[in-house]
Amino acid sequence: MIDLTVRGARSEKKRKLTIDVAAFALKKLMPRKKELFIEFTYKNVDGAEGYCLHIDKDMFEIEIDHKMKDDDLITCILHEMVHVKQYCRSELIQEDESSVWMKEVWPDDDMYPPWEREAYQKQEELLKAYHAR
Repeated sequence: MIDLTVRGARSEKKRKLTIDVAAFALKKLMPRKKELFIEFTYKNVDGAEGYCLHIDKDMFEIEIDHKMKDDDLITCILHEMVHVKQYCRSELIQEDESSVWMKEVWPDDDMYPPWEREAYQKQEELLKAYHAR
């Protein structure tokens, strides 16, 4: 079962948009995924627009800054959904307090970790596809 819930959104429109964008991202990123639980929480997020927390095997919490709106909000949701895909496919794992990328070696001269590079790239591709549907 795919279970997407939204907490803290100040409007029904934002709740519906969150579910719509997340469901779209799931169809594009993991079309065969059958078991997934994601709770989106809108709150004051310090130091970022959003966070993806991997709680358990197929259980996630995505925190999004409550001030986000319009395309910035959609892009943020898409970005965090790429991280969900990375965790589900064991491309990104948590070891103690750090993230470990399992797909390739992280070049020392790259300022962004590879999981963020992929998320930034895919968020733009997904945003175009979302608007084109």
